[in-house]
Amino acid sequence: MLRQTISDILLYKNTIERYKFDETATKQYIVLPILRDLNWEDSNLHTLEVFPEQKVGSGKVDYALQRDNNVFVFIECKRWGANIERHQEQVCLYAFMAGVDIAVITNGKVWDFYLPAKTTLPNQINVPWEDRIFCSINLEVQQEAISDFQKYLAKSNVEQGKAKAEAEEAFQPQKVDTPLPRQRYCLPILKTLEGCGGSLTTGDVLKQVYQLMEGELRSIDKSRRSDGQFYWQNRTHDMRRELANKGLMKVDSPRGIWEISEEGLDFLRTNIGDLKR
Repeated sequence: MLRQTISDILLYKNTIERYKFDETATKQYIVLPILRDLNWEDSNLHTLEVFPEQKVGSGKVDYALQRDNNVFVFIECKRWGANIERHQEQVCLYAFMAGVDIAVITNGKVWDFYLPAKTTLPNQINVPWEDRIFCSINLEVQQEAISDFQKYLAKSNVEQGKAKAEAEEAFQPQKVDTPLPRQRYCLPILKTLEGCGGSLTTGDVLKQVYQLMEGELRSIDKSRRSDGQFYWQNRTHDMRRELANKGLMKVDSPRGIWEISEEGLDFLRTNIGDLKR
C-alpha cells in the first residue's frame, strides 16, 4: 500500500502543483495517507494515536504520534514543495521541550527526521538544530523512501522503540568542521540569476553567491579541499548540477554560462521568502 500511495502522489505531482497545495491539502492528501499505510489510525477515538494540533507550551505541532499518553513523534507539515530548513528549529525545539524522541518536518515530498535530544557531541560541542538530522526522505527516490518510512515511522517500530534505536544508530553527529550542505546554496544561486536577468558567467555567479552566503559560511567552507577548490565553490557547483537535473536551470547553456529556467523562476517565486532567514 505504501508503494502505491507514493506512486500515486508522484503520478499526480503536476495536479498537486497546479492546485498549489497548501498545508491543509498537503496534510489531507499526502501526509495522512502515508501515515495510514504505516498503520497509524488517524480516526481512532479510543487511541487518539494521530493527535492533531498538539499543544506544546504556547505553540503547537501538526501531529503527535502517541500511545497511552506516551508521545513518540512530532510531525510538522508545510505546504507542498516549501523550503523546510527554516522551520526545523521550531519542531525540534517543541520535541525537545516535550521530551519527544523523534521530530519530523515535511513539505509532502521531502521528510526530514531529527533527534532533538542530541544537544552535544562527546567533546561537549553544541549541536545546532539542523545538525540533529538523521534521515531525509525524498518521495522521488521511491525504494529508499519506502525502506526509511518503514524503519523510522511504521507504527510497530515506533511503539516498540525500534525506530528510536535505528535512529540512534543512523545518527552521524555533524562537527563544526563540517561544510554546509549543498542544498543551502539552492536559493542563493537562483536569486542571483533571477536578479541579473536570468543568466551569468560562472565567475559572476560564484562572486554573488559568496556575498549572499558569507555570513552563514563556516571556516571550513572558506578553506580549500585537496583538489584546490574552496568547499563553498564545490558545493555551489554540486548544487548547480542538481538544479539542472531538476529542471530549475537550463542544461543546454553555453559553456561557462549559468541560466535559470522558467521552472526555476516559478520555484524561486514560491520560496523567495525562505531566503530571508
